[in-house]
Amino acid sequence: MARDSINPPADDLPAHALPGLARSDAEERRETPRFTVDPMYSSVTVRPAAGHGRKGFARRPLDGHVYEVSMGGLRFELDRPLRRNAAVEIELTLPGCEEEIRANGRIVRVFDELDDPGPRRMAVEFESFGEGAKATLERYLAQKWLRRAPDQRPEPKTAPLIMTESTSPVKTKSASAA
Repeated sequence: MARDSINPPADDLPAHALPGLARSDAEERRETPRFTVDPMYSSVTVRPAAGHGRKGFARRPLDGHVYEVSMGGLRFELDRPLRRNAAVEIELTLPGCEEEIRANGRIVRVFDELDDPGPRRMAVEFESFGEGAKATLERYLAQKWLRRAPDQRPEPKTAPLIMTESTSPVKTKSASAA
């Protein structure tokens, strides 16, 4: 199949040429399929990992809800945001799963308050699992109880055609010639 040299695919253009189409680091790192979880049927308890709490603050757990889960991490909401790169301990309860899933991870994304008012959504990348938790999550996701999460990455688009006088099929009169 011949490539269109006038309209190269967006993948061939540098990221700065199409800032609206650039993919974030979080999207590029995804290696496992994500599944949508109905928040009202899930719960997550998040606390700073041992030794990572703010000085003078207890490691109080924060309760929230899950929106998406994969073997690599999850997207969830809490009443207050955690800082990006914070090490956290997770206790996850999923609909239809009889066992709680415990994992350790790192906050990799905090959604912008302007784009996401109310409870703050965040994403955590799993770094390790509690005993038996990884196998439990693998079995649960293999049962296909959850819907595949939509891919939120933009589709590759064709760059706009930039016409010059030499390539334009239609000649126009200049204002001085009119």
